[in-house]
Amino acid sequence: MKKKNKGPVSDARMAEYAENWQRCRTEDIPGLFQGYDTEQEQCERLVTFKMNKDALKAFQSTIKAGSDELRFIVHLGLLHNDFPAKVPKKPAFQLFIQALYGKKDWHKNCFPLEWDSNGKFSQGRDESTNNGAEAISAASAYLFVHSWMETFTEDLALPFESVSHDLDRRVKAYQFSNAESKAIAADLGTPDASAKGLYIHLGRGLAVARHPFSFRPVIDVADPQRANSAPEVFANATGLLDGDGDSFYDFGAPIPPGSPDD
Repeated sequence: MKKKNKGPVSDARMAEYAENWQRCRTEDIPGLFQGYDTEQEQCERLVTFKMNKDALKAFQSTIKAGSDELRFIVHLGLLHNDFPAKVPKKPAFQLFIQALYGKKDWHKNCFPLEWDSNGKFSQGRDESTNNGAEAISAASAYLFVHSWMETFTEDLALPFESVSHDLDRRVKAYQFSNAESKAIAADLGTPDASAKGLYIHLGRGLAVARHPFSFRPVIDVADPQRANSAPEVFANATGLLDGDGDSFYDFGAPIPPGSPDD
């Protein structure tokens, strides 16, 4: 039985995966977002990535939940530049998440997430958010994911290329604000009192001047462990619940044009 990854990738590996993504030819990008589901015996679009339980505990040990320097970073990477003729069972495209405390830590303690072929959006079941104005955040996250799912295959390179004053730049990573990151950390809990799962869904929204990429990674925490004792932490954060009790975060700022110092 294949051993699951429990820890972060090395700094050098993360730098290699990031470079593979940046150097990939634009015309090859659409093919990166298909995987072969052996259970269903069919090709599927990549929509959801998940962190296994052991890796989640290891990741939680790197999080300083109360730090004013905490920023969660979602990195985009390619495991290799070998594009096979057949759709692979393990896609080359992968997402990584990191708890960052300063530019010097860039690419350190980055944890990989695995493609989830049976994610909540891929199963085709009815999705819902709680009724009321407070559910807008979760609903917007759903819209991002469904927009990604409805994008034509031949257009899947477009969300990653800038469309404003920084034309033709490719996004490297997404940074969540300190307020958002503290809220995510509170939802994740600790290794001893942990959320059930950490997922990142691929999404697509509108590209604007300050956010020149339409690609939007949506962080999803299942069974959030957030306490009610620190409401100020969440004043400028999303993470509102959907019908299944998950909390969603979709306000990541792209790098570029931002940087780890922002």
